[in-house]
Amino acid sequence: MTDPFAELNAALPDHYVIDRELGRGGMALVYLARDTRHERFVALKTLRPEIAIALGRERFLREIKLAARLQHPNILPVYDSGDAGGTLYYVMPYVEGESLRDRLDREPQLPVDDALQIAREVAEALSYAHEHDVVHRDIKPENIMLSGGHAIVADFGIARAVSAAGGDKLTQTGQHDVLRLDVAKDDVVFVRVRERFSHFAGDLECVVDGQLRLAVEPVA
Repeated sequence: MTDPFAELNAALPDHYVIDRELGRGGMALVYLARDTRHERFVALKTLRPEIAIALGRERFLREIKLAARLQHPNILPVYDSGDAGGTLYYVMPYVEGESLRDRLDREPQLPVDDALQIAREVAEALSYAHEHDVVHRDIKPENIMLSGGHAIVADFGIARAVSAAGGDKLTQTGQHDVLRLDVAKDDVVFVRVRERFSHFAGDLECVVDGQLRLAVEPVA
């Protein structure tokens, strides 16, 4: 049988071996890969060619490097990144669990306690990232993994890189990350983390119990 991943495997560093495809998104393809150097499974993502062209190799690697510095229990870390024969890729832990999108598809209205925990953990991840001058810019259920009873935010680097491709700036004023979770028939939880940047000197606004705003408001 022909190996459908032979070309990609040949281009990747020798210690990564593609096992199977996990999914496809608007910006990247996701594979389950074996990291033979460390004897573990990882999630390896390759940018779609049109996205890679729009970003450029240097910008992509620069933004991924910034994202790789983030170390927080609710942020999925970046293990590695590179250019495999013109295919830009990055590597993250393989999380056994499901995305928030998967759960919402199965359970459209979350229990309030679950929604508040997810919102709080996502907001803590965003707050930490903002303190380190990184904005996600693509917070959505598909980018929030649920594993071991906790929420983990993924794809910090790629969303930031694609946003940066729209202009030659690593930061923009007035950016914010927003998450909305429907939790009951008449309620909705909002998490809004705002920031204002001036040459990487951030003034972070975050209010809720002194840090974060978790507002439960009627749905219009």
